[in-house]
Order: sequence, then C-alpha cells, then structure tokens
Amino acid sequence: MVDSSPNNLFENRKKNNSINVTRGHITENGFPLGTWVKYQRHTYSLGNIQKYHLERFKKLEKIGFIWNWEEYAWERGYQKTLKYKKKHG
Repeated sequence: MVDSSPNNLFENRKKNNSINVTRGHITENGFPLGTWVKYQRHTYSLGNIQKYHLERFKKLEKIGFIWNWEEYAWERGYQKTLKYKKKHG
C-alpha cells in the first residue's frame, strides 16, 4: 500500500494555495486529510520523535507545514499589528 497522505497534502496546497486544512477535511478521492494532519501534529507534540518520524517531519516542513496552528495564528496577528502600527502610528 502506498502512503498517499503527503501527496494529498501537496495536492491541496497546489489547489488551495495552503496546506492548512480543517480537521474534517476529506479530499476529492475520499482521503481524510484533516485527520491525517491532526495526527501528524499530535505525534510531533509528543516530543518523542523517532528517527523515521524526524525524516517525515522534515519533508512536511519543506512544504511549509505548521506544527502549532495557535502559535502561527498569534504570530501572524502580531506581525499585522506591527505593520499597522508602523503605518498609522
């Protein structure tokens, strides 16, 4: 069986210009991509990363995978706030 999970993630990125999907996202071919992404984040958050996980995680990072969505959203909001302050004082 070929693991098509990363391929599904890459296809979603090409189609929607994003690899961030909702938890319930299912691809056109029926793959539960949202569940797969949630599992990757959960495995990463455990911190007990084995060598085979590390190699897989590096692949995800190369395509811009966000490990902590809350941290990413906060940082994005903060950067927009800085930009606003610079423009408007």
